[in-house]
Amino acid sequence: MDKKKSKSIRNILILIGLVLIILLILNQCSSKPNNQAGETNKPNDSVSDTNQPSEREGNIYIKIKGDTVTNSGFSYQVINETDDDYYFTEIYEIYQETAGKWVAVIPIHMRDYYPYAIQAPANTTVDVELDFGLLYGPLKPGTYRYEFMIALSEGNHSVDVYDDFIIK
Repeated sequence: MDKKKSKSIRNILILIGLVLIILLILNQCSSKPNNQAGETNKPNDSVSDTNQPSEREGNIYIKIKGDTVTNSGFSYQVINETDDDYYFTEIYEIYQETAGKWVAVIPIHMRDYYPYAIQAPANTTVDVELDFGLLYGPLKPGTYRYEFMIALSEGNHSVDVYDDFIIK
C-alpha cells in the first residue's frame, strides 16, 4: 500500500511539473516576437553591470554567486520577496555579450530529460546549483547572461529573471 501511495504521489508531482513546463513554454512562445537568428528580444539589449540582479519584477529575482562561477556552472539564489509562491524549472537560456548585444548561445546537446519544478515559497531565498556544461559544454571566457522564467503557483503570472556572470 505504501509503495502504491508513493508511486501515486510521484506520478502526480511529475504531472504537475509537466503541466507547469507546458504553461511556461506556451507563455514564452506567445510572448516572444520572431527575431532574426541569434538576436534577443529583451526590452534593453544593452550590457549591464555583471553579477548584479539585472531585473527585479515584483521583487522576485536571481543572484548568481560570483565566487562559484566556472566555465560549466555556478550556484545562484532565487530571492522571492513577495507574498506569493512561485515555481521554476531547469529550462533556461544563456546569452553571451557580443559587441554590446546579448546573443543566444546555441546548446551543443538537446535535453533528454524532463525537468522538475522547483518551488520558491513566499518570502524565501532558494539556493540552486546549475551545471550548464551538460547542455552548452564549457563556455569560453566572456560575459554571459543566465535567464529563465518563474511562474506564479496559480499559473496566471510569470516573470523572466536573469543575472549576468563573467567567465575568466
